[in-house]
Amino acid sequence: MGPGLATLIHARAVGINVKKNTQMYVNLKQINQKSQYHSRRKKSHEYKQSQYFLLKRVSNRPLLQESLYSCQPSSSCEDHSYGIKN
Repeated sequence: MGPGLATLIHARAVGINVKKNTQMYVNLKQINQKSQYHSRRKKSHEYKQSQYFLLKRVSNRPLLQESLYSCQPSSSCEDHSYGIKN
């Protein structure tokens, strides 16, 4: 049960009848879908790995090899060296 469904249950307990074609029902359904998406995302291996790297400030060389934040210059940096004058 997500926050949208919980709000819907509380509204019905108070006496507010929310029909399926109203804007309130649509918004609560979107809130529920968004919370489910974030819940699934936080359980994924990729999310946990990226959070580990961010918290520990360590790098995974295969992941960061073609990253913009890599320490070693890549071929794309050499192609686009606009600020460097010889």
